[in-house]
Amino acid sequence: MNRRKRKTSTNDGIKRLLAVPYFDTGESGSDSDSDSEPDGVVDAVYDVLWITGEAAPAYPYQKTGYTMTFKHVDTFTNPFRNIPVRRYKAYLNFLNCCSVYSCIRADYKSYRIFKLVQRNKQMKSVLKVKEAMSFDMLHGVLDENGFPLLKWRMNCSEENGIKKGDEGYVYRQGWAKRRASPDAPMAELSARERERLHEIDRLDGEYEALIG
Repeated sequence: MNRRKRKTSTNDGIKRLLAVPYFDTGESGSDSDSDSEPDGVVDAVYDVLWITGEAAPAYPYQKTGYTMTFKHVDTFTNPFRNIPVRRYKAYLNFLNCCSVYSCIRADYKSYRIFKLVQRNKQMKSVLKVKEAMSFDMLHGVLDENGFPLLKWRMNCSEENGIKKGDEGYVYRQGWAKRRASPDAPMAELSARERERLHEIDRLDGEYEALIG
C-alpha cells in the first residue's frame, strides 16, 4: 500500500524555526544591571552620537556617553541550511539605565533581529513601555569606514501599549557609530556624516508630515 508523503507547508517550516533557540523567548524578569552579565567576547561598541525628537537637545550631535556593546555569546548550526549562526547579546547603557537584547549577526558588519531580554529597575521606571527601544542596521546608511550606523528609536510614552500614531506617543530617535575597535576611544561623527544625518532628518520630517 502506497502512502502519500505529507507535503511540508511554509507554516511547518516556521514552527520548526521558532522551536530552535536562536533568541531568548522573552524578558527574564531580572532587575540586575546589564554589567552583571559579562558573558561573551566583545565584538563591537557603538556610541550614541545623534539625538532628535521630543525633549531632545537643540543640536542633535551630542557626545552622550551612551553606549551599546555587542558580545558574541555562541554559535550553532542553522537546521535548514547547515550554516553557522552567531548569536550575540547587546548591552545598552545610558545614565543609570541598562538593558540587554539578544540578536544575530546579519553579516560581518551588522546585527539584526533584536529581542529584549532584560532591563534594570531604572530602565523600567524611566521607560514605561516594555518594548521601548527599536534598532535597525539594515537601512543602508554607512559611516566613512563602511560600517552601518545603528539607528535607534525610543518610545518615551507615559503608558505601556502606546505606539507610533497613537495619541500620547512621545519618542526620541537617533544614530550610533561603531568605534574603530572595542577598546578604542569614543567614536566621532565626521563633518560629512553629520551633514548626511541632517539631510536624513529633513527627509524623515517631510515624510512624517506627509503621512500625518
